Amino acid sequence: MPFNSKVLFPFLLIAIVIYFSIFTVNQWQQAIVFKFREIYRSDNQP
Repeated sequence: MPFNSKVLFPFLLIAIVIYFSIFTVNQWQQAIVFKFREIYRSDNQP
């Protein structure tokens, strides 16, 4: 049992870190795409 938790804990920590990094990257991508769309629209208006 102690061996199992010792092995499992780092993997769990890494999985959480990877999950949050992917989540924040997706948020950043959405925000950047939204901003570029806004700039593109305002540039194309007569």
